[in-house]
Amino acid sequence: MLPLLLMKCAKQDQCLETYDFQVFSDISPKSSALSLGDTLSFSMITDNTAIFDSFGYRSVNYPNFDPMVFFLMPILSDGQIYDGFENCEFIIDAEFTASIMQVDTVGLGLFFTEIDTTVLSSKIKVEFVLNFLGKYALYVHPNLVRASDLESTDFPERCRNKNGGKTRLNVSFFINDSIVSNSEILNESENTLLDNYWLGSEGSRQLSSVYYFKVEE
Repeated sequence: MLPLLLMKCAKQDQCLETYDFQVFSDISPKSSALSLGDTLSFSMITDNTAIFDSFGYRSVNYPNFDPMVFFLMPILSDGQIYDGFENCEFIIDAEFTASIMQVDTVGLGLFFTEIDTTVLSSKIKVEFVLNFLGKYALYVHPNLVRASDLESTDFPERCRNKNGGKTRLNVSFFINDSIVSNSEILNESENTLLDNYWLGSEGSRQLSSVYYFKVEE
């Protein structure tokens, strides 16, 4: 029995330098079909004392957690792609700071540069006023994995035993409990349009979660 016990202890003490934080968010109304002029709301709230890491299968303490999120919102209409942030409005509360910036070759993104975050919890909320007919792909992209100086983040449970303390911090967003929602509303040609939209930025697409919906008269 002794060798087995030693093996079990060594595995528990193993330093895992990669983290994949699971973050749960909500979109309302919970419908894949909305009407022109409707408002779609996105919200996130985390418990920073117990963020689940699916890579190490552990809960960790991460005060002032910020997933460094941005949004993309291409609209598919009449066989073309239109930029959602050129054709729709967004609304954020005063405790947040966000700006529109170009994202690689794909289009405009809404970047949250300051969120409501404390030692205990972090919050993001944004509303989109839907002023354009078509099918939408709302991508939620956490940019924490690309942060240039992860050591500057206050992450007390970071593994520092290997690789000079360098750590890979990834975030998986679950929107209404799914990474991909309502994909059945897209046809083959619309899927091809989105494949072309992401050409050259496939890595960013893999890191993003997406919520599909359509806006009708």
